[in-house]
Amino acid sequence: MVATALSLRSESIDKITKGDLPVIIFGASVVGELLFHIFTEQGVKVDYFCENQHHKIQSLFCGLEVVHTSKLKERFSDAHFIVSAADINDIVVQLNDLGFTNTHIGGLFLEGIDILKYPNRVTRDMVKFAASACTSCHDGYMSPDKISVRSIDIMITEKCSMKCVDCANLMQYFENPVNYEVEDMIAAIDNLCMYIDEVHEFRLIGGEPFMNKNFHLVLDRLIREPKVKRVAIYTNGTILPKEHQIESLRNPKVILMVTDYDELSRNLSRLEDLSREQGIAFHSKKAQGWTDCSKIHKHNRTIEEQKEVFKTCCAKSLNTLSAGELHICPFSANVARLKAVPDFKDDYINVIDEPKVVGDYDAMKRKMKEFLLEKEYLEVCDYCSGRRMDDPQIKPAIQTKKRIEYTVVA
Repeated sequence: MVATALSLRSESIDKITKGDLPVIIFGASVVGELLFHIFTEQGVKVDYFCENQHHKIQSLFCGLEVVHTSKLKERFSDAHFIVSAADINDIVVQLNDLGFTNTHIGGLFLEGIDILKYPNRVTRDMVKFAASACTSCHDGYMSPDKISVRSIDIMITEKCSMKCVDCANLMQYFENPVNYEVEDMIAAIDNLCMYIDEVHEFRLIGGEPFMNKNFHLVLDRLIREPKVKRVAIYTNGTILPKEHQIESLRNPKVILMVTDYDELSRNLSRLEDLSREQGIAFHSKKAQGWTDCSKIHKHNRTIEEQKEVFKTCCAKSLNTLSAGELHICPFSANVARLKAVPDFKDDYINVIDEPKVVGDYDAMKRKMKEFLLEKEYLEVCDYCSGRRMDDPQIKPAIQTKKRIEYTVVA
């Protein structure tokens, strides 16, 4: 892959420098900043960044203007785009739909590079994590014969130490939240990993993952799995891990992703101190980017309208493993768990039972690939408000003292 990367890098540089088109990095992000420095070092002038998220266009990034994607067509007749986002397939499709075809695979330029020598606005742990996700996902993009998955969330608990009215994972609706059984989760991981070639990032989520006292046993299984490249634990900074769980958290494949909810994250500073003392990789950031996407309501959309909802959804790559079922997104997984919508059999794969029904290994692998990589929409999309990158943002983590009621919809 190194030789291939070198030749493709040289080809991209040659194309970019031969013409006079503007050079735009897609993604004002950790990796975007790395690529800005790498290209600048190689004598390539980057002109702009572009982004899908409105809050990122409010200020300069690396001293350059950040252009929202909705403005690209009116601003540029053509351009070279260097993709820094891990979800490269979605970005390439989006740019092609806008009429731009000069796209370059940013992950190629990170291979064999000492990425930590460049300045960045986040921690070294986060730089390594983000660069690893980018290179892994971009390698997968260049190997379409493989089932290479950007990320899989594994729901390990419905319990949470906060009660957010607008939780996108729908935790506010669970009446009697439970921790999922370790044996069941490990069995689901075992079966899933039989049929996929690579998962760039497995994410332990809830609820609050640390509320499941056995989370480290699931973590240990993922650490041992060679097909899983990185493991992220998404926590809200309210609970500290126990002493006997520290060893698992220190593993180089693992990073704590801590969301800072100000005074609600009552143990944030203690968690950060513990991570530094124990050599646990972590990254903390303020809560942001929340949208009004947690309502359960039947919209009676046409199939074409559902396809559009799916196509523009920023959560359609957040594949979720829940109660032995593999879902495309957290909304699908949790409305199924709540039994809030009809049981749409084609919207998920039961990774425990389905292989027994299908029988043939190759047939099951084809079914898994079609489900993960070729879906155009889900039936449950009609019950979701949608999650577009450019949706208006709402105040995050508004708290409630009791469960939010919901109506089962047919």
